[in-house]
Amino acid sequence: MKRFLVIGIILLILFCNISFTTLSDENSGNLGGKTLYVGGTGPGNYTKIQDAIDNASDGDTVFVYSGTYYIGGIEIYKSINLVGEDKYNTILKAEGKLEPEGDKANVSATLSVGSDVLITGFSFDYFLFEFINLNSILSNNILNNSCVWLAHSNNYIINNIITNNNISFAIIAVEPKCYISGNFISGNLYGIGLSHGSHIISNNTFSKNNYGLIMYPHYTYAIFSGSSGNITVYGNTFIENNCGLYIYRYLDRMVRWNKINHNNFIKNSVHAMFVDNPVPRLVPFEPISQNTGNTFIDVNLLNRWNNNYWDDWNGFGPKPIKGKIAFLVRPLYLNLETYEYVPILIPFFRGIPFYNFDWHPAKEPYDIPVPEA
Repeated sequence: MKRFLVIGIILLILFCNISFTTLSDENSGNLGGKTLYVGGTGPGNYTKIQDAIDNASDGDTVFVYSGTYYIGGIEIYKSINLVGEDKYNTILKAEGKLEPEGDKANVSATLSVGSDVLITGFSFDYFLFEFINLNSILSNNILNNSCVWLAHSNNYIINNIITNNNISFAIIAVEPKCYISGNFISGNLYGIGLSHGSHIISNNTFSKNNYGLIMYPHYTYAIFSGSSGNITVYGNTFIENNCGLYIYRYLDRMVRWNKINHNNFIKNSVHAMFVDNPVPRLVPFEPISQNTGNTFIDVNLLNRWNNNYWDDWNGFGPKPIKGKIAFLVRPLYLNLETYEYVPILIPFFRGIPFYNFDWHPAKEPYDIPVPEA
């Protein structure tokens, strides 16, 4: 009997060691390869980051010494680590400025990222990040005047400082299930834009943006093509923004089933609002002072607000979240060239107030760690 017991214990230990080794390997990034160096004074070091990437293989690390590097563009289509020595002093700079192009932006340098890539330890200036495949990580960087375009699911934007994009989105996720956590997002025209759904937005600080977080239907430039929902917004702080959280709907493209829980809303001009745009506009998000949009009832009823802290809540009952409803009529007019009747959209009963409710608002602000700023 003791022999079987000893054998069983040995097998259990072996199984646990195998399991722990497997878990460690899966969560350790691209480890085990060689390291290629850029900058510095070592013999054989590269002078250009792209040259080192081109000579790397899957599992390798490209380590960049502190310095200022002027970049025309970077392509990473291998599963490697791109690591800077110090995010404050390893500076990748592109000359130029952001120009609007729909909700993306033209930037003078583009960093195109494939799958299973880690980028950490840099300061980027005037970059467009294009995540075109899955399972890549952008972590512990400074992004100034830059835009992160998440064009594929299962990518991670973690613990970055993202500031000063005054023309476009700082981060925009157009495919489902991206993870944006622990970032300090400040001084941008639009902080984060989310379309489609199932994103996780947690433990970020949105500070002094025109709009902090925007949920809207998926579209390509001005053409909307899908709905957005099942987004989790949890444990964030919205502070001193023009508008903290903004839910936007266009015609029949829904924005619903989102969960907005355990966040702090502090000193924003408008904490949260939802509007609908019943007729096309060239610019989807107008300044708060000029906003004439409206919202449909089915949008408002299907988002869930719970246990958020609101600094303007009176302490009794649920916290109302203001929105508007509108109805549309579709009259026909005669096209004198084709002699066909063409429907047009005319908003009717614009601006009727409507409310969502946070049914269990928090009485005190949550102690949410502020990311390094």
